[in-house]
Amino acid sequence: MKMPCELIAEPYIANVRQKTAINLSKLGYTQSEIASILRVSQALVSSYLRKKQKIKLDLDNKEVKMIDQSAKLVAQEVTEILILSEKNSVEKAIQKVCEKCKELRISGPTCVLHSKIVSGLNTGGAPCTACITTEHQIQLLTEERFTIIQSLGKIIRSLDQLSILPAIVPEIGLQMIYGTSDMQSELDVSAFPGRITKYRGHLTRIPSPEFGASEGTARLLLTVHQFFEHLRAAITLKFSNMLLISLKGLVTEIKANIDTMSLKAISKVFNLLGDSSKPILIYSEPILGLEQIAYLICDSPEDIFNLLSPLEMNE
Repeated sequence: MKMPCELIAEPYIANVRQKTAINLSKLGYTQSEIASILRVSQALVSSYLRKKQKIKLDLDNKEVKMIDQSAKLVAQEVTEILILSEKNSVEKAIQKVCEKCKELRISGPTCVLHSKIVSGLNTGGAPCTACITTEHQIQLLTEERFTIIQSLGKIIRSLDQLSILPAIVPEIGLQMIYGTSDMQSELDVSAFPGRITKYRGHLTRIPSPEFGASEGTARLLLTVHQFFEHLRAAITLKFSNMLLISLKGLVTEIKANIDTMSLKAISKVFNLLGDSSKPILIYSEPILGLEQIAYLICDSPEDIFNLLSPLEMNE
């Protein structure tokens, strides 16, 4: 029986340590100084810097790749904490590493990897909490993320009951995502793996939401969130004039080919909006041979549903 901590030991913990050693070396610290800061042997630091101590990473595996990206971000934060040489800096660095480790476990890539190896986890529609030992810890560590997952599941089922559904689900499938209040990367955004398609007026194969399951739409949401912190949820929709007319005045409209723009160009668009308290609807010019997609970005999945459900009456 393999434990989740075993899965994450090398791709995350050892990876953070090696990346931190490399960061400190680039800042001019000697191997001896790095060993003292990290509380490891100089020989291990030497191996890290010469990359003889190889961290085995299967970067073709999506979950392992996400863990590696997280390790890089955490190593940078740990480096900054350690070089300040404040009291309890080592303790603060350990807390930072452990905080992210817990986040990776809570319906994140570690959880996904573990469920693939150990059968019987994540059953009954509720996220597995096997590696979280007390009710108090579950509440502290998972409250926001569990709420996010439950909200996505509830609203996607509510959307499935709308008769307007076939008209708003793209042929390539629908995606709905929801990020944490302090989202910083794709790992802080929960989404449905793949895309949800329609068949005979209903959604098919609705998987359980996972953190880190979205890339493109999550990056768009993260960019929007930098400018408008209240906007944390997004859904991809099939664009139509009916959708545009129904949402007129309720949303801030942005007409842009967002899928072909760089993040820098997208940021410029949002910067020009100024202060906006409304949800945002982004849609592009029609392109021959391509389905026209719209992105509706709101405060929460509940707000997405509240905007779309009146479309039934306008049908």
